Amino acid sequence: MAEVLANGNPKVEGGRVFGTPSRAATVLAGNQQNGLHVWCTEDGTRLGDL
Repeated sequence: MAEVLANGNPKVEGGRVFGTPSRAATVLAGNQQNGLHVWCTEDGTRLGDL
């Protein structure tokens, strides 16, 4: 679970803040990820579709 801060940066559980959604997804997954496809809202809308 994560939240998007007012400046647009994602903040994940544990309080770690990343500069981009892709960086957050990559660090959490342990391999290259596209954050616009990985992250979604509670209703299932992908970040890239917002």
